[in-house]
Amino acid sequence: DAGCGNGYFSRKLAQKGAKVTGVDQSNTFIKFCKQKEQDQKLGIQYYALGLEDLYAFEDAYFDLIISNIVFVDVLYFEQAFKELARVLKPSGRFIWSNLHPVFARITNVFYKVPKDTPRNEERLYLLIDRYFDTGGTLVSWGTMQPIWQFDRTLSEYSKALKEAGFLIREIIEPKPENELIKNYPKQLAFDTDRIPFFIIFECIKAN
Repeated sequence: DAGCGNGYFSRKLAQKGAKVTGVDQSNTFIKFCKQKEQDQKLGIQYYALGLEDLYAFEDAYFDLIISNIVFVDVLYFEQAFKELARVLKPSGRFIWSNLHPVFARITNVFYKVPKDTPRNEERLYLLIDRYFDTGGTLVSWGTMQPIWQFDRTLSEYSKALKEAGFLIREIIEPKPENELIKNYPKQLAFDTDRIPFFIIFECIKAN
């Protein structure tokens, strides 16, 4: 689990029978994960490491690498891809999700009438511009400290994956089922039935 955060996805995988290793550069997150592991004892190993330097693992170590909405926060993403390719077995898979590079940028704005309406039905369309202006934006969610979030084009991700030795096997732009939207309209207020706000890549090694 590359960029495991608080370990939620690591624990989900372990509960399904996977032998899991969680990696995150945040010492605070890893400390929390280890405390949860002491309580639940799922056999998960956690390491405080940046994805750009996975020195704790030998070449061709992992069967599968997953990363859940992490690379929007990774500055040196090209080097991270190379390190993940190094520690992945030749027959392995690298599956990672991210905020959609086109539709989920912080600078994108929904045109609404009236402008301050909270109703999804009154969001007419999404204004998208300056797609090629890539780089970091300092953002803050709720009461958390501001963090850097990085906008990149699909071409930049594709080129970095290729240079790391990956081939893109499949791209998925997930859409919630209609029943889920009906049951949770406010939780799905990102209009995910109209626009893909997330993207999933399944990658394999070129060899």
